[in-house]
Amino acid sequence: MSGKIIVPLEDRGFLIAYEGVLPHKLPAPEASDLLFKESGVRSQESEFSRQTNHQARELIELPNQPVFQLGAYTHPEPWRELEDGQVCQSLTEWQFSAASCRALRGCVWKEPHSLEEIKNWLLQTPEDPLCNVAQQVGAAVIHPDQPLKFQRLDIPKPWGFEGWYTGVEKRGVVRVGAATGSTELPHALSLFPSELHGSHPEQLVLLKTLNPVPQEVLGDLYLELHEEKWEVYVITEIDRVAWPDGEGIVKAGAHPEKLRQFQETHGAEWKAAFRQEFRETIRRYEKVRREIDRQLDETKQQWGLDPNAPLQPEQLQQLLETVPETQAQVERNLRLEVEGFIGDCRVRVGDIVVFPTFNLHSLRHGIRVVEFQTPHYERRIAFFGQKVLTQAHWDTDRALEVMDLVPYQPPALQLVRVEAGVRVEQFVDFPDFRAFRVTLAAGQSCAWETGAEYHLWIAVNGTVSFGWAEGATELSAEESLMMPVARGTYEVSNPGSEPLILLLAQPHSTANG
Repeated sequence: MSGKIIVPLEDRGFLIAYEGVLPHKLPAPEASDLLFKESGVRSQESEFSRQTNHQARELIELPNQPVFQLGAYTHPEPWRELEDGQVCQSLTEWQFSAASCRALRGCVWKEPHSLEEIKNWLLQTPEDPLCNVAQQVGAAVIHPDQPLKFQRLDIPKPWGFEGWYTGVEKRGVVRVGAATGSTELPHALSLFPSELHGSHPEQLVLLKTLNPVPQEVLGDLYLELHEEKWEVYVITEIDRVAWPDGEGIVKAGAHPEKLRQFQETHGAEWKAAFRQEFRETIRRYEKVRREIDRQLDETKQQWGLDPNAPLQPEQLQQLLETVPETQAQVERNLRLEVEGFIGDCRVRVGDIVVFPTFNLHSLRHGIRVVEFQTPHYERRIAFFGQKVLTQAHWDTDRALEVMDLVPYQPPALQLVRVEAGVRVEQFVDFPDFRAFRVTLAAGQSCAWETGAEYHLWIAVNGTVSFGWAEGATELSAEESLMMPVARGTYEVSNPGSEPLILLLAQPHSTANG
């Protein structure tokens, strides 16, 4: 094809360079590409393309001829709102056999290097040329059939922080890590999309941890709902200072007692009356909240702080102490009145809380969770007990208009697999994905098959081993990986002396983008 340059690597194989083609769209190398025996750089000429693949394979020693494809291209980055995209380079290693050729692994990076530099790096370490290039540019080596290990990205929030594993948006982009370096997730997936995520969207099921601070109010999340996004929380830790008996509260659904009161008082019109009273209560609170936030912003400026930047809990606590007690008491009473419209879901470590669309909810202070959700970045904030930093307004009217007026109902766990030392329970079956809790006794293991879906794993506790025919890797608590579609069969093992809990999400085979 146009723009192809072939560079013999002395007696160590070949480098084939392309311009303007995304890595997964590069054609597989042809055996006729490998007919160069002399050193130097040449563009491919017609005399070589006239050779048949069969003849070419007879002319070269296939086992000793690694083939590397170098691509230079522009990759779209809509998450950064770059109109022209990002200039990238990729390097892919191919293996030839008598019958076929296949891509073994690759890497991608953003700061382009010359063809001569790449050639020299490949020649520096004949025992592993591609790894040397990846190390030189600081990129992860990606295999089409081996797991991607995510590097958690912590995103500050007014209530604490989120730990992202698969997030890709303007606020941050998760990276895939390896011994040679790291690569932003979308670029890593661009190397082998069919093998890594198959027919599913490039935006993976969203996986994160939510880590609220233990202080009341400061660590309480937005009271919000979603019109497109489905969420599930798995409780991993409850702060004993915030919740001394180990039982916390997640606000979820309409409060059953409030529903009963409005049904008895307003009869057939109870739904409209509930929404109206709830809305008016929030508006009374918002008026007080806005005035307090205005005062606190002035104090922040006096202290040399950015009014729109997240603060450490200690700083925020100091700020709140500047609010007059009478004003703080009014705020507290109105806040509790608002919260009285929403039910209390009592939780302990290991419990699972599910939020379908239109379910108003709020995670509370000191309760850490692992969250799976569909990759939709939308929400409706009905209320918040402190200043919202990410938007200038609340979405109270819309949130209350569409919220489901029903009490929260905990999910029913479905036992899908049980054998000696192994227990697998499905806890959600959302339109886009399903999720499982896997419990392994000490020393136990179980086999898995990817089929047409990638597998998204996170370890809740302990250390877990993932093994396959060519190798293995481990995860520690709150580490995560994606097992690619092309992996096929693999084994999950508990090498420790205590029971092990893992969470697994799989996209539905019909959830195609």
